Amino acid sequence: MTEQTAGAKGGAVSDADEGIWPLLMSERTWGMWRLMIVCVVVTAATWDYIIGEYVGYYLNLKPGFAALTVGCLAGMVLVFLASLPGAMKYGVDTIVYSRSVFGNKGFIFSIVAQYLWLALWINILLVFFGKAGYQLLLATNVVGEGSEYITTVIISLAGFLITYLVLLKGIRTVQQAATILFIFTTLVGVWILYLLLTEHYDAIVTATPAWAAESVTWNWMIGIEIGLITMAGWWPALGAFCRLVPSARKAMPPAMIGLSIPVGVLGAVGIAAILALGISDPAAWMMAIGGPTYGVIILVFVLAANLGTAMMMTYVIALGVRSFPGVERMDWRFALAIVLAPFALLVIVDPDIFFRTWFGAFFAFFGAIWGPVCGICIVDFLILRKQRLDIRALFDKSANSAYAFYGGINPAAFLAGAVGFVLYIYTLNPLTYESAPHFEYLSATFPAAIVAGALYWILTKIMVQSAGKGGYNK
Repeated sequence: MTEQTAGAKGGAVSDADEGIWPLLMSERTWGMWRLMIVCVVVTAATWDYIIGEYVGYYLNLKPGFAALTVGCLAGMVLVFLASLPGAMKYGVDTIVYSRSVFGNKGFIFSIVAQYLWLALWINILLVFFGKAGYQLLLATNVVGEGSEYITTVIISLAGFLITYLVLLKGIRTVQQAATILFIFTTLVGVWILYLLLTEHYDAIVTATPAWAAESVTWNWMIGIEIGLITMAGWWPALGAFCRLVPSARKAMPPAMIGLSIPVGVLGAVGIAAILALGISDPAAWMMAIGGPTYGVIILVFVLAANLGTAMMMTYVIALGVRSFPGVERMDWRFALAIVLAPFALLVIVDPDIFFRTWFGAFFAFFGAIWGPVCGICIVDFLILRKQRLDIRALFDKSANSAYAFYGGINPAAFLAGAVGFVLYIYTLNPLTYESAPHFEYLSATFPAAIVAGALYWILTKIMVQSAGKGGYNK
């Protein structure tokens, strides 16, 4: 089953990987190295510096790097088990796969959550694109210091437009630049860290994290939790990339390494920068570190890397939007516009609304969603379904579908998810970062995932399987 999605008058995207139908084995043409490169390009962007900055508010460089890396690796195990076995086995993206969990109507939750989470990251990336462009023009005396807002807005909107135009030709256009971006992104990140350590070493090792608590264990757990949330947030996107690889065995090493390690390495740059300079805008501290010459070079490469990441994320969301009931054959141009336009408008309203003002809150809030979702999906596919899905039912919208559950909604998934969400909020308040006593030993993500998964198993047995619904008894 291959979808040839025809757009109108030049808007066509004919490749199978721009459609939502299962990919045949012959269409899964990515090898391990291609997936590795794409994963690094996707994850190695400005958001790593901002994530590292937040870790640096609680931990010094060495413990911060260690905690963030541990959290990322643990989070990747969680999201891998929740997303890839089902998506890889049947060649579908995570959104399509989620129909078997939330129902053939309830899966709209996955689309909305994916859209909000990833589009907010795209907004952050392209706002930084604008901020970096402003710093670049400021350093070359093209603009003055009083023009930051208007310059940032114009360049950010240009980034949205470039992303849209490039993706009109499909994801393969981005793939062609992935290898070059991979090389430069890695080298620039290492270079920035080298400059920080050689020029600001004393300031880094003597700095006191601004928000550190008295409990060392609690500070460590915050660093780990930030890594867990970062990786768990890949749940709605991971299948879109990895389904292009022939098997989960080939997808696991590059996905595990490519999505987690760069966050720890580049996050260390953000940790070092906030400790040494106390500047939260990456574009500003890059200029402060590199000076007029090196700063300009760094900004140019980071600008390119951000665009590559934004394009990959836009592709994933556009694919998810096309899973929305009634719009499976939406013209690719419209799908891209739906993804980009609302968050481009937010740039005009306030470029810093997610870049700085609400970053920590929205980050932890979505952590309260992804942990329970991962726990539910692991239990559903690996335990209850014994790794078997009805591939035809995934695309059956009728009330007779195996995944119609109750009116198209699986109440077990939503009830268990709600309990997991409340438990997470109780464990770690996303607005104040106040926590329950067990947080510093267990994290917030794992208790929420375990409780949601266990409750889902119980509710499924009582409410769904006993009624012969959900396709579990086939």
